[in-house]
Amino acid sequence: PAPAAIHVVDRATQREVLAQVLWRQGNKARILFLADVPSIGFKVFEVLTGAPRSRGSSSLSVTASSLENARYKVTIDENGDIESILDKKARHELLKAPIRLELRNDPSPDKPAWRILWDTINSSAREYVTAPQVRVVERGPVRITLEITRKAAGSIFVQRVMLVDGGDRVDVENTVDWKSPNSLLKASFPFAASNPKATYDLGLGTIQRGNNTPDHYEVPAQKWADVTDNNGAFGAAILNDSKYGWDKPADNVLRLTLI
Repeated sequence: PAPAAIHVVDRATQREVLAQVLWRQGNKARILFLADVPSIGFKVFEVLTGAPRSRGSSSLSVTASSLENARYKVTIDENGDIESILDKKARHELLKAPIRLELRNDPSPDKPAWRILWDTINSSAREYVTAPQVRVVERGPVRITLEITRKAAGSIFVQRVMLVDGGDRVDVENTVDWKSPNSLLKASFPFAASNPKATYDLGLGTIQRGNNTPDHYEVPAQKWADVTDNNGAFGAAILNDSKYGWDKPADNVLRLTLI
């Protein structure tokens, strides 16, 4: 059977690294550990049975409404939205208002799979995803995770908000059981940073674009988009692995089209 405890050793240094067991099932176990790997190189890590010889120190703490590591303190509000991301390194709050999931009417009568109308982007959201059930699903030395489950417009939305020990980003994993016809789902990010232009990743370069206009609103980008404050002192970027449509309704707001 899968062992009750494991520890992970960096073979090059013979030092233990922080590790945690995510789940066990029969003779299988899924584990997570911190791997410091050199650029354009590799390392060998050995997974061993038994408790670690030293527990090590972890910067992580989690409650039903907050997550914290050495870099960030993240707060969840009563709607289940991320309402605050305090960047301890920059000594700055990154959000002006909560990050929200917006549902919008999406008529697009002639090309519903392709065309997003200006009125859809420019009007107010039809409704927001609210009424959360929140639970702590990971409380380890490597990663902490809050799972937030909500329902709206017939669909079910499950978000996992995660912080890693020593990490410099806030991870959000979305799983949506989508049953909301004629609807557009966007994630809205109201930043504390403000700039009439955002920088978008094009894969082989970047491009700066301004706020929405009737002729130029839903725009493409690859893996990320960034708003750096006009004074250059701080900013924030949204990284994503599978969605490529964005809009910018105001100097401090970016929205990512999800569905």
